[in-house]
Amino acid sequence: MARAGTERLEPGGALVNGTPTALLADHLRGIAPLYVTAETIKLDDASQMGPGFERVPATLIEGYVTDWGVIAPSQIWGLVQSV
Repeated sequence: MARAGTERLEPGGALVNGTPTALLADHLRGIAPLYVTAETIKLDDASQMGPGFERVPATLIEGYVTDWGVIAPSQIWGLVQSV
């Protein structure tokens, strides 16, 4: 199992974080699950990223560890709507 932090969570469950998080997630595929620790306040539907940041697809993330518990990437959109 591996863990990463987060800069922002997108409604579709993707993670926006600093480089090289996507590389780590891709290397872990099929080897170990990736969990992301995130405050639910970091939920954001903005699609812009600054330099040094990248998007990690939801398919590479096992779950988000939030103040509401462990959330599957597919459940992120429901959280965005309820915040």
